[in-house]
Amino acid sequence: MKIQLIWAQTTNRVIGNQGVMPWHLPNDFKFFKQQTSNTMVVMGKRTWQSIGKPLPNRVNVILTHDAAFTVPFDNVKIAHSVEEVVTLATELGQDLSVMGGVKVYESFMPLATDLYVTEIAAELTGDTQMAPIDQTQFVRGEIMVTQTVDERHDYAFEIVHYRRSL
Repeated sequence: MKIQLIWAQTTNRVIGNQGVMPWHLPNDFKFFKQQTSNTMVVMGKRTWQSIGKPLPNRVNVILTHDAAFTVPFDNVKIAHSVEEVVTLATELGQDLSVMGGVKVYESFMPLATDLYVTEIAAELTGDTQMAPIDQTQFVRGEIMVTQTVDERHDYAFEIVHYRRSL
């Protein structure tokens, strides 16, 4: 099973501010959609609340410690541990795409096979940051997308694929 973590961060590793991403990068969203379609997306409760609806063409799973948490969607699953998510993905024959927040990324990092990181060429203010990627665990691989500033993108970025080292 592939377990991919996918996120966008600035040069100072900001991934969010007050529950939202402080940028709008359509080609990053396009890559995210392509990369996570037909997989099981895993998100924390706050990430779910910021989105508010299931992402199409994916099995949506919310990872939360809140045993009373429910959602009004039959096609969204609730899990209470990493092990429960992995078991569910195995039973459904799905690869996992972990999409935030920081605590969910940290929980899955030891199991991750791949990281897809949008590296935004800007330092922005935010209240949520990722830890540095452990270069002893992951090898920087191919650049999947290179985007310059244009009328739709306020910031240049690269989407980089990191692979778990052997």
